[in-house]
Amino acid sequence: MLIFDMNPFEPFADMVSIMHRFAYFAYIHCNPSMFTIFIPHFCPPSIITLTMLPQFFTHFFCDQNHSVKFSIEEFYSQFTHHKRSGYDFLTFCLTDLRSHMTLEFCSSCFELDPSPRYLDTWQPYYPHELKRKINYGSFVSFKLHDFRRLVVIFNDTRIYVPFRVTNSKIKFILPDREIVFTTEMNECIIGGIREGEELRGSISLNPREAYFNYTSKRLWLFETYDTSGITLVAPFGLYANISTFFPQFFF
Repeated sequence: MLIFDMNPFEPFADMVSIMHRFAYFAYIHCNPSMFTIFIPHFCPPSIITLTMLPQFFTHFFCDQNHSVKFSIEEFYSQFTHHKRSGYDFLTFCLTDLRSHMTLEFCSSCFELDPSPRYLDTWQPYYPHELKRKINYGSFVSFKLHDFRRLVVIFNDTRIYVPFRVTNSKIKFILPDREIVFTTEMNECIIGGIREGEELRGSISLNPREAYFNYTSKRLWLFETYDTSGITLVAPFGLYANISTFFPQFFF
């Protein structure tokens, strides 16, 4: 069984509002130490994941691994409806049968009765193992508002944008120009890359709206351990983040 409480649920709803922009369906995968919602995106290929640690919740209990498919559009609509109605507390439950999830919304206002909702779930056919483990040994971090400038300049979200990283700068290569962030100008932070080494990869800027709804001040770029992908991470406090995994075997 998986069960958690959130009081208030607004921080969770804010992150779900970003995730639901990517697709109608999503996947939940969780274990006793982590809760994730992830969405495979096929054009261009990427996997977007909302990750929350148990400390993010008011109460959290998970006795085993759980994986289900669900409609994140319906999930999000329940948050928006109940928030407008004055509800601010959520209890989420997923039983071992996994045929549906239960959302019970409550309010600190005693005039509102608890509002239970049941959403269908299905057994997933998409393997969550496609997302690779992050290698934190080397990284690049840059300010979100600087990255938004890149998103505005480059309008084509259907393809990947190549980048190159040395120990002193990251360079994004657009068709008609290059955008460079340097450590000398305090435009980025780079770690784990030695002089003479270079990290190469490509990322997508799709969907653009997501980058303008992130609330973190910085984004963090990492390789995976098997070097098969690049992961871009947007923190939401200490215990939650939205990350995008970009497979690199397409290049």
